[in-house]
Amino acid sequence: YIMKKQSSLLRILLSIILVSQSVLLANERNSTFLETYFILVEKIAPKLVSIDEEFTWNYKVHSKVSTKEITLTDFIPEGMQYVSSSPQAQVLDRQLIWVFSDMQQAQHQSITVTLKAIGEGNLLSCFTAEAIPQACLNTSIGKAEISITKTGTERTLLGSEVNYFITVKNQGTHLAKNVVIEDPVPDGLR
Repeated sequence: YIMKKQSSLLRILLSIILVSQSVLLANERNSTFLETYFILVEKIAPKLVSIDEEFTWNYKVHSKVSTKEITLTDFIPEGMQYVSSSPQAQVLDRQLIWVFSDMQQAQHQSITVTLKAIGEGNLLSCFTAEAIPQACLNTSIGKAEISITKTGTERTLLGSEVNYFITVKNQGTHLAKNVVIEDPVPDGLR
């Protein structure tokens, strides 16, 4: 009786260990990187998936420089079926394509793809990434808007000093260049 109990207990423990190992394997992830001078892309996927099970691929796309466009293309192997993605991929046969425009240096984009396992085997999943770098300059275009006001005494006594002020302002959006102000002295003043 004691031997039977110990044997049953041993089987239970072995079952727990096997189930635990299966759970651990199911939660293990593979990751791969593709790095160029312009971008770094990381793809993370499960190591083990069961038939008819949905699973995800996760990507992190990092722009190392300012890019006009980054194109990521993944190829779905036979034995996997595309379910959905966020952001939405352009689906072309067995290719998933994402295009990210105008990414700045150090900017990143995340992608999640949901797939379903429909065939058995060791299925190799590959992706490519292309980046078109860009260098940009900012040129400010504006216009000068000069306003001139002249203030002073309207009437004065003969022989008295006359003071007046000329105020020049640029109220535009651009620097005023080569501005010359001429104000002839009226007749009767010296």
